Amino acid sequence: MSVWALKGDMGIFKKTMDFKVTVTERKMPERVAFTLEARKEGIKGEGSYKAVAKGEGVTEVEFNLDMTGTGFPAKVVNALLSKTLPRDCEELKDNLIQVLEKEGQSVDAR
Repeated sequence: MSVWALKGDMGIFKKTMDFKVTVTERKMPERVAFTLEARKEGIKGEGSYKAVAKGEGVTEVEFNLDMTGTGFPAKVVNALLSKTLPRDCEELKDNLIQVLEKEGQSVDAR
């Protein structure tokens, strides 16, 4: 288990949330799947990334993330997630690409 800090930005409302992340599948370096749960905010989810070598020094990366609000505020949380999650997912993917490129990989992300 590890802890990820994700920044939520919904206009005037900005918050950093801590998520407990548990890896559920690890087939290094091709695929990693995980579950995540906010420590306080009532959000759960799952995600994965898949990396496929496409040639000398080139890697294609696919990143998936699905998150859902739970409990009493679920409707409000789900409405906010539907607006912010695509952008947040893009940011996570970009951060992963930066890490891979620092390690010498050229990345084709989708």
